[in-house]
Amino acid sequence: MNGDERRVLRGIGVSSGVASGRVRLMHEPPGVDEGEPSCVDPQLDMIRVRAAMAAVASSLRERSLQAADDTTRAMLAANARLAEDRGLDKAIMKHLLAGDGVTHAVANAVGEYIERFGKAGGMMAERITDLNDIRSRLIAELRGLPVAVPQCDAVSDAICDIPVILVARDLSPADAAALDPAAVRGLVLEEGGATGHTAILAAERGIPAVVGVHGVMEAADDDTRIVLNGGTGEVIINPDAADLYRAAGRVTRRKASLNDGASGAADGTAAGIAAASTVGDAAAGDAAATFAMTADGCRILLNANVGTPAEAEEAARAGVDGIGLLRSEFLFLNRSQAPTEAEQTAAYARAVQAFGGRPVVVRTFDAGADKPLAFARIGGNETLAVTNPALGVRGIRLGMLREDLLDTQLAALANAYRASGHSISGHSLKVMAPMVTTVQETKWFVDKAHDAGLPYAGIMIETPAAAVQAASLLAVADFASIGTNDLAQYTMAADRLDSSLSSLLDPWQPALLRMMRIAVEGGLAAGKPISVCGEAAGDPLLALVFVGLGIRSLSMAWRKTVAVRSALRLHSLADCKRMAQAALDARSAVEARQSALALADVRLRDVL
Repeated sequence: MNGDERRVLRGIGVSSGVASGRVRLMHEPPGVDEGEPSCVDPQLDMIRVRAAMAAVASSLRERSLQAADDTTRAMLAANARLAEDRGLDKAIMKHLLAGDGVTHAVANAVGEYIERFGKAGGMMAERITDLNDIRSRLIAELRGLPVAVPQCDAVSDAICDIPVILVARDLSPADAAALDPAAVRGLVLEEGGATGHTAILAAERGIPAVVGVHGVMEAADDDTRIVLNGGTGEVIINPDAADLYRAAGRVTRRKASLNDGASGAADGTAAGIAAASTVGDAAAGDAAATFAMTADGCRILLNANVGTPAEAEEAARAGVDGIGLLRSEFLFLNRSQAPTEAEQTAAYARAVQAFGGRPVVVRTFDAGADKPLAFARIGGNETLAVTNPALGVRGIRLGMLREDLLDTQLAALANAYRASGHSISGHSLKVMAPMVTTVQETKWFVDKAHDAGLPYAGIMIETPAAAVQAASLLAVADFASIGTNDLAQYTMAADRLDSSLSSLLDPWQPALLRMMRIAVEGGLAAGKPISVCGEAAGDPLLALVFVGLGIRSLSMAWRKTVAVRSALRLHSLADCKRMAQAALDARSAVEARQSALALADVRLRDVL
């Protein structure tokens, strides 16, 4: 701890907005009982362990039932199943039989799972945070101690009279799902990356958040004053009066910008700062329902990234232009049998109907070695485990090996397309394949989609291979969409799940921007549209750079469309092109952002 010393820390801004307030520090969860005796009766101790597993699973299921959205509900339900996993049960019993005490048995068994999931990589590695959370909950239940969660729950239950800035080393998806924007003004994490569950959930709830802030746990303490900017990634510990005044002003101006001029007042006094202490992307209400265009009238489509039909309905009510990415994995993951054609048809039709003819782009299942499906066996193998799952059988590669799964999905999509009643336009439902790298893969998929009755078939550009031959791929495909998360990972040769490499995965990296320019130029040469569906499109400043590169369709979490729309209105197409060129000419991600910001309208800072 550093007393009252003013310090400025930097991390990764993952949910736009400015917030100031007092810190609520989320301390480390309880560890194993170092004084517990060795196990002498494994059967008796296992009764205690199973009771703890049941209690933890019950708590997670209860949270799942209370969740406000399908994504959170499914995530918590999956964690509840993991807490009662039979394999975990057997692993704990093995350690009890070896003489481990109950908490040591749990810690060691879950540790083995963590090691196994880490080696598997991909989506399995993403679940390590869930496993750590379950381990903490089980140990706390066995020891009769509170986990770190109650501090978070106390905030979520609005027990605190004054909303706080929650500071933690990391936050499990289960805890992030419980965050209440009315009680938590902002979130700062020592660890984490831009694509993690916590970052996504914070953005969905409109809570300003910064992750990967190294040293914040040592620099802050309970009740420390803090100011954070979820757009720039800046965190100020013990801000001075000038910092607080600027923060209050930015909050007010941001709210005014997002509400087209409607704003309250903040005078920089303690009362004014308290009244205007936070505004995130949730503040703009129905402002999403207006067209987006540049200052000189260039129309830009702002679409939503969604993971379930329920999220699609929410985005449709917000008035976005369409769905730029409907992830279909919600139908395939965490189940022992493949979804039926009828089940898939109903889900896709629900999303299409919500948008009433506006475009809905569905990505075929992006699963495989990194997101294993229990029912997707190949050649008698139960798994697709490889040394590096990110480079293994995933996306379209799995579809080509298991055509039966893809054929069923395409048939269901065609059913939903016909049922939509918009077959003449050809635009109500589009389908695209992930992880395409060759012309042969592209032709195979497009032909299959067309044969199924889907007239508009495209591809994801997620690898340098796809980017550099975009013109050739789009001579076959009807459209393409750039997935910035994977394209950054493969361009920079950096695992996006490794938080220590987060700076390499910054979407402002000039190499990534140049790779995107190559792809866009390929699309222009082929006369086919290319959009961006990575969450990077939700950064208002970066969105301007993308438009300057030639992108005319951006897809993001729907709440972020409000700030992006405001940014576009402040700049002409020529402005965007100048910012894009400045970013391309930069020598680092930091320089790229600074160069673009220097050319931006000064009012843009109010929405960052």
